[in-house]
Amino acid sequence: MISLNPTTLGNITLNIAFVLYLIVYVPQIRHNKNKHHLAELSISLHMIIMTSFVLDLLYGLLKPLPWQYRAVSIVALGTLCIQQLQLMRLAQQRGQILLFSTLGMFYLSLILILILTSVFYFDALSSSSNTILLIGWVSRIGFLSYIVPQIIKNYRMNSAKALNTTFLALSLFLSLLDLTSAWCLDWGWPNKLGTPLTITLTLMLLWQKKRYTPQFRT
Repeated sequence: MISLNPTTLGNITLNIAFVLYLIVYVPQIRHNKNKHHLAELSISLHMIIMTSFVLDLLYGLLKPLPWQYRAVSIVALGTLCIQQLQLMRLAQQRGQILLFSTLGMFYLSLILILILTSVFYFDALSSSSNTILLIGWVSRIGFLSYIVPQIIKNYRMNSAKALNTTFLALSLFLSLLDLTSAWCLDWGWPNKLGTPLTITLTLMLLWQKKRYTPQFRT
């Protein structure tokens, strides 16, 4: 019989989360095929969450955290790259040259930051616990704040069609799994304290979805 100590529980929730993270963004990518849904997506949300996952990957590499944690960041970034292309295509089709250029420069900047940090500054950063903690906190703040622009946009538009309901429900469940893993496996204070706030804001998005969509459709 397996003893369900904190480490065992943390590893169970970590592995469940790992599997779900591989598919969590798929409903949203399919949802984005509808141009009306994609047009309601906050650009700030997209930029903040992509930046947060880049920093989260660096945090996972520098600390270092379990391979599942780093793999999740890589998979998420890959899926968000698809969303990046969807947004750029929509901007191009609508003749929004400034938005198209901004998204392109943003994407290239993130790639450059990741390459430079990994190749030239990795050893220096990995020896500084304060720097690692700072990167972790900034990524947590990003994961918290990325939801806020969408909440504001939903309120202004009196609509909540941008985000897929299945994606939001999975995100909420994953946050609960992450919170369990963070405490059981001692991932550090950025994860322990940041995740409950993310859960609160995700619940707010689901509430908006129900309020602005009476039948609560995806």
